[in-house]
Amino acid sequence: MVHLGNIAAYDKSEDFEDYVERFDQFCLANDITEQDKKLAVFLSADGLLTTLLAPNKPSSRTYQELTELLENHLHPKPILIAERFKFYNRKQRPGESITDYATEQRKLAETCQFGAFQEEALRDLFVIGLANHSAQSKLLSEQALDLKKAFSIALSQEMADENVTKIQGQTQEVNKVVGPTACLKCYRCGKTNHKADVCFHKDTECNGCHKKGHLRRMC
Repeated sequence: MVHLGNIAAYDKSEDFEDYVERFDQFCLANDITEQDKKLAVFLSADGLLTTLLAPNKPSSRTYQELTELLENHLHPKPILIAERFKFYNRKQRPGESITDYATEQRKLAETCQFGAFQEEALRDLFVIGLANHSAQSKLLSEQALDLKKAFSIALSQEMADENVTKIQGQTQEVNKVVGPTACLKCYRCGKTNHKADVCFHKDTECNGCHKKGHLRRMC
């Protein structure tokens, strides 16, 4: 019998669920429907089961049992309390955006089995772990706060803070260019390194109009 395509041994670079799906399609395409034959083909394409089941032989198990055994070995079920520990200890990191922070939290929640409580748990952790204390204080004063509203408020605060920082940076650059001692020209003597109220010529008599308080060139 000529086989359509081929199926190689499982490679750890591939997700095992994807491999099983591919293996099932190979059997279907080649009319390998009897469980004994399917098991024989599967065993011929696997070398890990012999080690896992020793001293028992893999052929003593069904195809379903063997695929479940390999799945549990390659992807052991996470320990719930450990997953929730990682979730509840996830705080916003320095330099991390609000969007990235919320995305990482949702990924961690996937293995926490919160069920119907998940959105509420995400909201609580989102507020508790915020690095922006002004946004956090605002959220703590909100009534009927859900995750969507909390995210929107925090994101707005983040954008406002970024704008303030940008404006402050521009102001500092202007100050650097202008210099700390720069000021308007003194109307008494014409110099720019001091103000008129502290000018040396505050009591000097003008040679032009003979009034006090300025030099002739400024008359």
